[in-house]
Amino acid sequence: MGILVNENQIGGGASNTSHNIGDIFYTTRTDNSLNGAVECNGNQYNFADINGGDNNIQSLLENGKLPYITINEFDAMVAEQGGCGSFGYGTTDELVLYPVYIDQADHLGIKFYSNVLDWNSVQKDSNDVLQGVKLYDKTTYQELVGWYVQYDVMGGWYCIYNSKDELQNLEGYFPDSNDTVTSPTGGEFQPTTYFKVPKKLSRVLVRTQKPTIDNNRTYFNLYADGWVEQGGEDSTGSGVKTITLPIEMTTDRYVLISSTVSEQPADGIGVFQKSTTQIQINKPNSRCEWKVEGYASSSEYTKDKWNYQNIQVERCMVQLFNSTTDTAVATCNQVLADVSALNQGDYVIETQIPTPENNYSWYRLYKSGWVEQGKTTSIGNLSDGQSSSVEDTFVITMANTNYQVIATPTASNYSNRVFANFGDKTTTGLLVGVRNIGGNTNSITVNWQVSGMSAQGNN
Repeated sequence: MGILVNENQIGGGASNTSHNIGDIFYTTRTDNSLNGAVECNGNQYNFADINGGDNNIQSLLENGKLPYITINEFDAMVAEQGGCGSFGYGTTDELVLYPVYIDQADHLGIKFYSNVLDWNSVQKDSNDVLQGVKLYDKTTYQELVGWYVQYDVMGGWYCIYNSKDELQNLEGYFPDSNDTVTSPTGGEFQPTTYFKVPKKLSRVLVRTQKPTIDNNRTYFNLYADGWVEQGGEDSTGSGVKTITLPIEMTTDRYVLISSTVSEQPADGIGVFQKSTTQIQINKPNSRCEWKVEGYASSSEYTKDKWNYQNIQVERCMVQLFNSTTDTAVATCNQVLADVSALNQGDYVIETQIPTPENNYSWYRLYKSGWVEQGKTTSIGNLSDGQSSSVEDTFVITMANTNYQVIATPTASNYSNRVFANFGDKTTTGLLVGVRNIGGNTNSITVNWQVSGMSAQGNN
């Protein structure tokens, strides 16, 4: 068995794998195709190019034995979130729905929605039932299966019946183009001759550096999805210091946290300047510690730069065909239930990278409901002694207000000290404030981060 891609066969011969079709697993092998499995990278394949028996991937998708979403939903999820854990199969067009009113003249009380605007133009069967006309729930937009519209010839109006053939309290009213909606459930499902495999970006550690005296206690952890945690120490004396980041960042809108070691708590660190490769700190004394979190430049986590020192780097694969049949399916339901209940650990299920379009807000949502989210907020110009605040809204709603907040200011005038604080914590947002001491400054921004359980964690 093999897979044909551009008229070239990938793999070949009998597949003797023990994996079920659709199984996702990890391997350290680098083959393009491995015993009927391919990489979970979102690639598209044709059903006709996959040789197999009756228990093939197409029949499994059609019978609902493999999770899938439509191709357009799959592409949208990959574009927005970077990956998708389901197969992509089939398409749907936008479904425009028209409201059916209790009183059409005054547009009072939407009773249903319909997929057809002009009922007069619809063909009728021998019982005067309108063909192709469907009714949908006014709240969920789900199709009301078994419901139908019948034309009353004697009365000259339309009657709506439910699946039990009981007449609804609605007579003589047509759909109307006012309050037209696009159903979020989509239109008619159309099968496709192709499918897309899941795209799963395993968040494995690909490069790391441990802090030592020789590297100024600089460390970093760089992951395959581009996320990086890096930090270090500067003990070169007071004043403005430039620190080069060991890992280049994708933008300068990353989270920066810094603290100073001092016997005088009032002697806080002054102002920061940030770029994708450096940070500048105005230090009141000799020693400070810093940490940067965010997404690295794409050039930093290419495979040719991966460092395998004591790090397990694995590729995510999905089984497309094998040599087994339905007769080999396990029948012990209790064993299957026990396996599904195993604790598979926590992992990131959704991310958002900071961009100008989302006002440089970002988040990382985990399976458990834990979330880390933040933003770079622009405050504006403040004169000596002036304070200001901005109320920010979270991308991910928190479960409660018992979350951790870190706020760090950034400005350009090194003679100043700028302090950040926060207040008015809610589950949906945060009040972020700054105060400027020591003269005029320009373009003050605040980097804040919130960590805690999201509202999804309560589900």
